[in-house]
Amino acid sequence: MNPEDVKALIDQLLHTGEILATQAYILAVKQAMIQSMQLFIWSFILFLLTILLFFAGRKQYKIYQENRENEDAAFLTGAYWIFSLIGLLIFTRLMTIGIGYYMNPEWRAVEILLGAFLGK
Repeated sequence: MNPEDVKALIDQLLHTGEILATQAYILAVKQAMIQSMQLFIWSFILFLLTILLFFAGRKQYKIYQENRENEDAAFLTGAYWIFSLIGLLIFTRLMTIGIGYYMNPEWRAVEILLGAFLGK
């Protein structure tokens, strides 16, 4: 093999590697967009469950107001409201992550590629 053949082989490998790296980056950007949409869907479902818990807590509070001797209604009222507050906090966090991925999918794509190659 002469030096020109080696140089041509290296150039071909560089060109092929560049194409593969570009395709990997495009796939990683698509994956980041899909992950942001998944976060939006889960956030919406969690928001609906949070609203459901809040209204269940309101119903239990009305039951507790009618009969203050009912300790189960008081416990359930507090539990529903605490879980709805926790759900609201998780919803806020998921929306923050999802908006970050949606607004800057390139950053998430770099994280995905580094995780794929570095194993993190």
